[in-house]
Amino acid sequence: MIFIIRDCSAFMNFLSIVQARARRALRRLRHAGAVIVGDYARLVEDAVVTEAIAGQIRAAQLATIKQYFTAIVAANVFNVCVLVAALWDSSLRTDALVWAATAILCVALSARPYPAAVRAAGPAMASVRSMRRAIRNGVLLGAVWGAVPALMFADAPESGRDVIICLCAGMMGGSVLVLGSAPAAAIGMIVPLVVGSIIGLAHVPGRECALLILLVLAYAFVLIDGSTRQAIDLVSRLLSRFDLERLSCRDSLTGLPNVAGLREAIKLAITRGARSSESFTLFQLDIHRLRDVNHRLGYAVGDELLRQVATRLRASSRDVDLVVRLDSDQFAVLALGLSGEATVRAYANRLLACFQQSFVMGGIEHSVEANLGAAVARDPTSRSDDILRNAALALSIAESLGPGQAHFYTVADEISRQTRDALERDLRDALTTEKLTLNYQPFLDIATGGVVGFEALLRWKHPVRGFVPPPEIVALAEERGLIDALGAYVLGAACAAAATWPGHLRVAVNISPLQLRSRSLVAMVESALRKSGLSAARLEIEVTESALIEDQALARHLLSSLRDVGVSLALDDFGVGFSSLNYLRHLPFDRLKIDRSFVAETVQNPDAGAIVRAILGLARDLRLRVTAEGIETEDQLMFLRENHCGEAQGYLIGKPMSGDAVAAYLERQTQGLAA
Repeated sequence: MIFIIRDCSAFMNFLSIVQARARRALRRLRHAGAVIVGDYARLVEDAVVTEAIAGQIRAAQLATIKQYFTAIVAANVFNVCVLVAALWDSSLRTDALVWAATAILCVALSARPYPAAVRAAGPAMASVRSMRRAIRNGVLLGAVWGAVPALMFADAPESGRDVIICLCAGMMGGSVLVLGSAPAAAIGMIVPLVVGSIIGLAHVPGRECALLILLVLAYAFVLIDGSTRQAIDLVSRLLSRFDLERLSCRDSLTGLPNVAGLREAIKLAITRGARSSESFTLFQLDIHRLRDVNHRLGYAVGDELLRQVATRLRASSRDVDLVVRLDSDQFAVLALGLSGEATVRAYANRLLACFQQSFVMGGIEHSVEANLGAAVARDPTSRSDDILRNAALALSIAESLGPGQAHFYTVADEISRQTRDALERDLRDALTTEKLTLNYQPFLDIATGGVVGFEALLRWKHPVRGFVPPPEIVALAEERGLIDALGAYVLGAACAAAATWPGHLRVAVNISPLQLRSRSLVAMVESALRKSGLSAARLEIEVTESALIEDQALARHLLSSLRDVGVSLALDDFGVGFSSLNYLRHLPFDRLKIDRSFVAETVQNPDAGAIVRAILGLARDLRLRVTAEGIETEDQLMFLRENHCGEAQGYLIGKPMSGDAVAAYLERQTQGLAA
């Protein structure tokens, strides 16, 4: 009984092995059939085979023919000459010469299409027609050489038969060497050779010829199997590579193509435009304050927002257009064939309309805005990098206009960009060669009449443009990634200058909105204080309301860290924004600076005076010190004194002055107080 069970188990194992091998054999047969007929998608599971991919696979299969084109022609001509020489002294001389002429003609006909393919430049692509031509040529050559044993083997002398056998075997082997990666062409050449060889051998009696027929069939089977294996391996490797390239060109979160895919699409659009004179437009969109969504609600909510944006953009674009995710918060749409400025603007409005309705995430509605920049490519000589840069430039201009705005690239934008590029180079040079300077405008203690400090103001005298306005310097530095270097320079120079002043004077330094989003700000301040030896209590950091809007949580953290260092904090231009009171409630400010627009009208406009009195009362209740900006008349100063404002700043107190002029100014102030 035990032996029976063991025998049954062994038999079942044997059946399993046979079944597994049968399945492998069937799979190989299916793969061989797929590669022979060009059905490449059946070789790799879930493979995506577009016509472009199929064209590249066909080109790779035909590459050997193109590579060995000259050798193919030479080998055929040489073999023809060898056969004629072998049969020259036999009764088959005339037949051999007629056949040789026919063979040379067929070789010429089959070789004619290939020189252009060999010399062709550009992407490696081959059409179905090219593959059919290769198959046809293989069949033609196979038929020519298959005619040799079929017509001449029986009547050839012994030495001629040996040559015919060697030549036919060599041609079959050579067909796999040259055509092996295109098995349909290789089979097309092998089969006529095999048929002709069998016909020739069948006319010769004897057991040896029967054995030779079996040998020819086995040889042909091995060659065809080797050809299909070679082709299956080649196509499988290509499909795997194309699949990896496809995945590398696609964003995993949204499923959209990424910037690599966009570059390829732009290249194809440029090529198409060169043929048909059809223009295309690249739209770039930036989601406003996505970072704030991630910080407040979590990255899972931010990811869901990106997926919903991708869905809406796909729904708003046409089937022929390409929607792309460029970056963490940027998308792009490549639209083909938009004619006229009105059509482009209408399409842009349709894309921006995707953000008009709230996005529902986690059961809560969230309003999101976006900016759009567009660049139209009409010139067939355009480059993909130029188009991407133009659209990005248009987007940056749109962002400067405010959330929800769009801008369309023009030649004037390019001129402006070139001007700003030149200005950026000059600014970099000015930073490294210390051509930037600081002026200092004094703060006056209204009650005592004494100077209590200075505000550091950036100055740059450009060699061509003259004095560049500070807001333009800061905007350029923020745009071109120079703001940290510029901020470090201003802080260092201001602290070094203040360290030479009397110990009761402070220095105030403005920081830009982008600096307040940089986690290196605290270290930058500490470094400036340490290098200059200035006490932290003598440094005041001024922040505008616009610097607080983007990321209040990060702003609160950085401002609290600065307070821990020991510096004081001032809210500049108070009263202009709509959220200032909220900032006072949540952020650790020590001082308010009343905007000059209110101070200028305090005497003539009762409403402006009432606003200033209200701000002063609010500051007293919150135990905040106050500085009024823009004091230009004695009446304005008198109004502030009567309403118990702490400090004043303006042309009446003192104009901005160079660092060298500070000492003389302080001496005059001291003499004035003594008098």
